[in-house]
Amino acid sequence: MSSRMSRRDFAKFVGSTGVTLSVGGLGVLGCAPADRVARARRRVGVMDESAFREFAAGFHGFLLRPSSPEYESARRIWNARFDRHPTLIARCADATDVQRAVDFARGENLLVAVRGGGHSFAGHGVCDGGLVLDLSRMKGLQINKQQRVIRA
Repeated sequence: MSSRMSRRDFAKFVGSTGVTLSVGGLGVLGCAPADRVARARRRVGVMDESAFREFAAGFHGFLLRPSSPEYESARRIWNARFDRHPTLIARCADATDVQRAVDFARGENLLVAVRGGGHSFAGHGVCDGGLVLDLSRMKGLQINKQQRVIRA
């Protein structure tokens, strides 16, 4: 008996693994530490107001909370199947904003979703009760004609 897998069986395996990961994340496979997942779920959406004010004071982009007028349109993604409500949306202006937002989320034990263009089929660009890092406005090109290098 051969130990080789047919193309059809391989495609089924890869497809089912992809669906499992997109629906349940790494926790489904036991790859995420259970205590970290449980701890994150316990405090989702809770953040210290003084820590938030300190974070906001040095932020160059825009911070949107559920009370902000732009919040509803900013939290939506193209796939309407995922109707999630983050505690905070950080529209980052530069790399410093991204670093500060990640540090803030870690300190406040907030779930983090990263949105580039908002086209994640599985809805990974938004989360419930966490922080959405919106990088969609961080666009630009730097062209160095002498070195013939383009940095996006």
